[in-house]
Amino acid sequence: MGSGNLRQKISFDLKISRLLGTHWDRSDLKHLATQLLDEQGNVRISFENRITIMFDGSTTSSVPFFELNRTILWRKFIQLIFNPEEYWHWISEHQCWHATILINKHEYCQINENHSQVVGEGLREPEKAVFATSFLAEVAKDSQGLLEINSNDKEHGIDGWIWLPTEMLERK
Repeated sequence: MGSGNLRQKISFDLKISRLLGTHWDRSDLKHLATQLLDEQGNVRISFENRITIMFDGSTTSSVPFFELNRTILWRKFIQLIFNPEEYWHWISEHQCWHATILINKHEYCQINENHSQVVGEGLREPEKAVFATSFLAEVAKDSQGLLEINSNDKEHGIDGWIWLPTEMLERK
């Protein structure tokens, strides 16, 4: 196996939500990742490696909406697994890796609902935790071993592990 095929496993925290407002830099995923981490900095105790999937302009971030768009979520996540350098960025200000997937309005189905997180800031709604776990299990089956889910749902900040190219990780 050549050095280009070597991989290392890193943990990640998954966040699926919506992206509203005009102050976000949608043209630069690394800058968007930094903005997202900066926004949640006061709430979080620590910064962990993060995969953030954002539905741009969605009026909702409910589980029924996620279920309706499960296929696009799956397809985008598979792209992230097999094309990691397109999505993952080292965010030096926060000393963590961040992968950002931005799903544009024309790519998903909207439902007539206004919903945002109702649990305290920084906490995941229980239904979203169940969705995330089942979704990650589904993606892991198709990941050729490059994605592993954390079966301990009580472990804060580690929803799973992804195998990324060593060469990419060393370039940070």
